[in-house]
Amino acid sequence: MRRANQNTATLREGDNILLSFGFDFCAEHEFGIDKLRSAFGISNDQSDLTVQRYAITTGTPEKAHLVEAPAKAIDYSSGRGKSTTHKRLFLLGGNEGPFGDQTMEQFVTGYRDSYPDKDKPQAHWDESAFMFSASKGGPDDFIIRSIHTALTENDALIYLAGSGNPFGGSGLVIVRRSTIPRKLVDQMESGFRDQKVLKDAAEATGIRERIEAWARAKSGYGKGFYALSPRVISADRRDATRHPVMFWLNPHDQQSNNAGWFTVEELELWMEGKGPVPKRAAA
Repeated sequence: MRRANQNTATLREGDNILLSFGFDFCAEHEFGIDKLRSAFGISNDQSDLTVQRYAITTGTPEKAHLVEAPAKAIDYSSGRGKSTTHKRLFLLGGNEGPFGDQTMEQFVTGYRDSYPDKDKPQAHWDESAFMFSASKGGPDDFIIRSIHTALTENDALIYLAGSGNPFGGSGLVIVRRSTIPRKLVDQMESGFRDQKVLKDAAEATGIRERIEAWARAKSGYGKGFYALSPRVISADRRDATRHPVMFWLNPHDQQSNNAGWFTVEELELWMEGKGPVPKRAAA
C-alpha cells in the first residue's frame, strides 16, 4: 500500500459518515481498485453511474479489521521536536485481509512510527487493500468505527472520487450507504459522470498505449512510467495542445527524465528524445 498525501479526511454531517483516503500521484493509486471490488462483491458494470454500482455485497468481519496499537508522533509544542507515543486506531481491509502470515498487530508495526501529527488521520491504499488510522478517542474515532461496522454489514459504498476538482486525481472513498442524504447522492453521481468524461477523454488520446509500446520496444520490458494521471487541460496550456486533457507523468529513469504535467504533444516529443521530459533532449 502507498500513503496518500492529498485530501485525506473524515466527514460526519448528521448521520452521514465518510472516509476520504485521498491520493498521491503514484503507481499504487493509478491502477484502480479492481481487487477491492472483487473482494467486497462490488459490481463491475461500467455503464452504471449510480451509487448502487459501488455498493458492497460480500462484506464480512474477515475482510475489515479494527486494530488498536501504539504509534509515535513528534510534538513541536515546546518549539523543539519531541517524540511521543499515543494510542492509534487502525481500520484495515482487503481481499482476505492484507496481512499475509502476519497478525494485524505485526502488520501495523511497519506503519506505526510514521505519524508526525497524532491529531491528523492518515491513509494508505492500493488496488487490493486499504488502511486508515487516527488517534484513539479523537474526533475521528467514531467515524472509523462506524465505517468498520458498515463494511461488516454490507452497508458501505467503496469507490474512487475526484479531488474536489472532478478532473483532478482520484482518491479512495468509503461511505456508509444507509445514511447518505439525497443531495450527496446527486453530487456523487455527478462526480462519477465527470470522472467518466475525463477517462474517456484520456483514452481517446491513445497516449498511454503508445508510451507503453515505445517503452517495451526500447527496453524489452516495463511501460516507461510509474504513473500517468490525466486532468483537464489548464487554462494557460489550452493553446499548446489540441486535446482537452494533460497528464501527470512520473517516469522511469528519473536521472534522465523529468516528472511533471505535460501535454499529449510533449509526451509525444519525449518518445523522440525531445521536449521538456528528457533532461537532455536530443539535438
